[in-house]
Formats: sequence, C-alpha cells, structure tokens
Amino acid sequence: MRKIIKFMALIMVFALVFSAVALAKPNNSEPKEKRNENSLSYRFAERMTFKEKEQKGLAKVLEEDMIAGILEEDVDSEEGDDEEETDEGTEEEDEMAGLLSLRERLRERLEQNEDDVKALRKMAIVQKNLGSYEEALGYAERLLAREGERVKAMIILAQVYRNMGETEKALEYLDEILEEYPDAKVRAYKAILLEEEEDLEEAINTMEEAVEEDPDTLEYYEGLGEMYRKANRQGVKVFVDGKKPEFDVPPVIRDGRTLIPVRAVVSSMGAEVDWDPEEKIVTIVKDGKTITLKIDSQEVYVDGEPFTLDVPATIIDGRTLVPGRFVSEAFNALVHWIGDYEMVVIDQSNDNSGYEDAEE
Repeated sequence: MRKIIKFMALIMVFALVFSAVALAKPNNSEPKEKRNENSLSYRFAERMTFKEKEQKGLAKVLEEDMIAGILEEDVDSEEGDDEEETDEGTEEEDEMAGLLSLRERLRERLEQNEDDVKALRKMAIVQKNLGSYEEALGYAERLLAREGERVKAMIILAQVYRNMGETEKALEYLDEILEEYPDAKVRAYKAILLEEEEDLEEAINTMEEAVEEDPDTLEYYEGLGEMYRKANRQGVKVFVDGKKPEFDVPPVIRDGRTLIPVRAVVSSMGAEVDWDPEEKIVTIVKDGKTITLKIDSQEVYVDGEPFTLDVPATIIDGRTLVPGRFVSEAFNALVHWIGDYEMVVIDQSNDNSGYEDAEE
C-alpha cells in the first residue's frame, strides 16, 4: 500500500472516533429503519467507554479530530503526493517513513511556490507529528497570514505549543479561536488544557459549555465526569439536551432508580407542572400529553392510562422528586445513565424512536 495514502487515511480515520458508544440497545418492538449516526442515541448504542480510550486520552482524540478536519478538504483534491510501493515494515515505521517522504515532497512544492497554502498547511502538521516543533511553528505562522487560514493555523499553533509544554500560550490561541469561531471541540480541548494547568473549576465550566454546545458527543460528558471526580463533586448530575438544570434539592437514587426534582427538570424540557397540596398530586403536561403522579404511590397515569412505578414520587425538603426515566420517556425523550460518573443525560432529539437504554 502506498505509504502516503496510508498516512492520510490514518489521519482521517481519527475523525470517526467520536461515533463512540454505550449502554443502549435497539428496541425490537419498535424497529428503526435507519439510525442517524449523529444522534446521541446512536452514539450510546455504538460507543466505547471512556476507560477504553484512556490510553490515548481525550486530548489526543480531539487533536487528531481537529487535524482531520483541517486536512479533510485536501485528501481527495491533491495529486502528486503518491509514492511507489515498497516492502512494508511495522506500522510505526511505515508512518514515520511516510511522514519523512511527505516532508521532502512538500519542501519541493514550497520551493516552487511559497504561497502554496495547502502545502503550508500540511507541512506544519507533518512537522508537528515528527516532533519538529520549531519548524512547525514557522510554517503555522506563515499560514496564519494567509487569507481564510487563520483559524486552522491557530489550531495547529495551539497543539504545537501544548506539545512543547507551553500550555498558557496554547490557551491564548484557543481563546482567539473561540472569539472568532465558537466550536465545541475547541472548547473541550481548552477545558483539558485548563485541567492540565490545574485550573479545575474553570476546566469544569468550560467543559460544561462544550457539552451545551454539542450535547451529542459522549466523550465530553465522560471527560466532564472525570473532572467532577477529580474535584470531588459527588452526587447525581442531570443534563437536559446538554444543559444542566439548577437544583435546590439534589437528585437521589432509591432502589436503583434516580429521582429528580420535577419542576426544575421538566420545565427545562418545556413541560408545565401543577401541584395539588391537598391531594399531594403532581400533574405534568407537555405537547398535549398529561402525566399524573401521587406522592408515595407507585401508581401513575399517562393520559388516563395506569402504569406502575418501581419507586414512587416523594417529597424531600419541600421539593417533589419523581422517577426521571419514566417521566422523560413518557414524553418521548431518552434517558441515558452514565454509571461511572452518576450522570443522567436526557435526550429530546428527534432520533429517539426505536431505542431503549439500560437501567440505572
């Protein structure tokens, strides 16, 4: 196989990492003809856990994904970067040989035309991957001055400075990017660098912003979960379409079921809540559907049809808590449970039919 094709293909494969995985399974009673590979449901169905990717690390995954995005437009549009087939060595040897060979051809191209933007872009990345950081900085700074290349150049510069151990400089470039081009991947990468700088509170705030911007990327929730753990933030965390509702009474787990403060969560889902203090009945209405629950009763009604709860609604410190999974799924949302980090992720996307997640 031609080494340069193999190298470019390897880079592009990293962009697929974010299609990862979890505890969901298809619901055979309501089959779905086609899964949307961008949906959170699909990602839970197909995902790898964060622990399975720890060896690489989320920062490395994000770096590779951003670089793949930079190179994407070049992969099929460039000619002349092929080389003759040779006997293959190990994967690492082949990749290194491909990088060195590509570097020489890119140098020739830039000698012929120093304004070849695609060659500058590739050369900066090749030098970074070879560990030639000063050279990578030089090419990236040349790219920075080219029209339409500013954000791409700053992504490369941020990665190079991080690899050089100059995290503060890398963060300066990431802040510039986010001012011009808000992007969840860049924000998540910034959060990881802040964590490396031991600014854990700001890292958590930044990763929460990344989750809100892109609620379909599971790695952000898992990376955030690791930060919560490091900060010793215990207890159940709830996200509704990436947003984190504010609670004055925290969610609790009883008999393996998560009870959530009803008003804060279902209001964030766009539902209305009514409370009858005499009868101790909670009524939730959304999109013409009505759920009625009685405190300390396992009987619940959905549009008048009775169902039995595993755990009844309850009152804690003057706040009503209800079974989060049942209520959310009754309104056609999915509830994903990330057990390692005690996270409840409520997904109201339109891609939820045909899926059923694992129990808490």
